Amino acid sequence: MVSSLAVYEISYSAGVEEDLRRPPAHARSLILDTIEVQLTYEPLRETKNRKLLVGIVSPWEDVTVVWELRVRSFRVFYDVNEDEGSVCGARNSSKAAAQDD
Repeated sequence: MVSSLAVYEISYSAGVEEDLRRPPAHARSLILDTIEVQLTYEPLRETKNRKLLVGIVSPWEDVTVVWELRVRSFRVFYDVNEDEGSVCGARNSSKAAAQDD
């Protein structure tokens, strides 16, 4: 059986590398693996760990819709460009990282 799901290309916005320096290596690996698994095929489908954020001002130019992917205590914020078939602007945030600032 052939799957009819579209494959989305994942690209990371500026600042993601810096965001991913904060968590320990095992958490960083979990975050990147979860992004790959969860967002490659159906990034626009709401799930237990993925939701559309309403009323949030996007940090990216020309982006009006922001999604959140929950990975344990970490949050990955992203946008989907359906015309290009890409998931872009993934930024990582966590409660612990926010408390450090």
